[in-house]
Amino acid sequence: MIIDNIRNKARYLASHPELEGVFAVLESLTEESEIGRYDVSEKAFVNLAKYTNKTEDVCRFEGHAVYADVQYMVKGREVIDVCDGAGETMNENRLATDDICFYNTPAKYTRVTLHDGDFVLIYPGEAHRPCVGEGNVPCAVVKAVAKIRM
Repeated sequence: MIIDNIRNKARYLASHPELEGVFAVLESLTEESEIGRYDVSEKAFVNLAKYTNKTEDVCRFEGHAVYADVQYMVKGREVIDVCDGAGETMNENRLATDDICFYNTPAKYTRVTLHDGDFVLIYPGEAHRPCVGEGNVPCAVVKAVAKIRM
């Protein structure tokens, strides 16, 4: 996984051919942008959402097999917990139909707080628990999630 601010995007462009287009769409988004899907290419798209994040007890660790996520904070603050999914206990497997599975909360994970302009790039096989309010206090956010077919 990669954790950074979009102002440093040039560091990562060589790591996947879709990232240049994904970062261009992410940078164009504002809190006034229309919610919904923004197609980047046949292999990548961005979903923009406006919502109130939640407390960690109602959020779940998830993972993907086909798509990488770029979770990008347009406006607000949100915690995303991340870890390697290998060896974690899966409690729901929808990888074949929806490219998502859910895990029991792992014993060890890293907590990342996203502020305006921050992103986390999560590769297939890595687990993450998004949508948690900073300090476990829900607040309104504008967040984009890019999906890149790997």
